[in-house]
Amino acid sequence: MRRESVVASKLVETNKHGLSRVIPSDIKREIRHAAGFGCVCCGIAIGMYEHIDPEFHDAKEHDPLRMAYLCGGCHDKVTRGKPRSGDQS
Repeated sequence: MRRESVVASKLVETNKHGLSRVIPSDIKREIRHAAGFGCVCCGIAIGMYEHIDPEFHDAKEHDPLRMAYLCGGCHDKVTRGKPRSGDQS
């Protein structure tokens, strides 16, 4: 189920716990620093933040110890085919 809220006049997706997709800049900085400022798999500098355990739909906070910095290619490899809890296949 997709949830949305309005933050600073923009529509922002939230999960079932009300956690916004918007990650605070200090948390992003901590994740990038821990990753060596590149994808944790291949080192490419351009990337995105991924909730690992729990996945975003079950996360209650943006915990940098439970998140990773991944480039688009590695993000796709990590998440491709990974069933989401609650999905029925």
